[in-house]
Amino acid sequence: MLERCILDWRAKQAPVRSNELKKTHMNIGKYMKRLFLLPLVALLPLSFQASACLTIKDSYSGTIPANGTVIAYGPFTIGSTCTTANIASTVAAVGTGSAPQLYIDKLAGGSWVQVAGNTGTTASYLGAVGTYRVREVNATAAVKTYNGTTSYGH
Repeated sequence: MLERCILDWRAKQAPVRSNELKKTHMNIGKYMKRLFLLPLVALLPLSFQASACLTIKDSYSGTIPANGTVIAYGPFTIGSTCTTANIASTVAAVGTGSAPQLYIDKLAGGSWVQVAGNTGTTASYLGAVGTYRVREVNATAAVKTYNGTTSYGH
């Protein structure tokens, strides 16, 4: 009789233990999912910032009068979605003759300041965000026709 009581008691306790184990496994599963997702959620703002700074590449062309200067591209603003300004520009002469001199200027305190250039047919700049322009200078006595490209983070 005592054995029967013990067997009956064990039979009643088995589902309780089974349910407790299921709850424990479910809780561990919840914590594991949270621990797995935590680093991903923490990195999400960083990936947004990196992807928010888009690279724009534009082509331009025109003519420069003899002994003249033109703003070939810009002004353009590289805003706070980028951590730095990364600008690259190229120029080539159309037809015969040499290419114009190429410069990158930055707007600082209401006036334009040269930050890169006079190195040939390319100019590049890596620095603080702000407003920039690409300037070309023709130091010859003849009109020059040119084309070029500028790329920058925006």
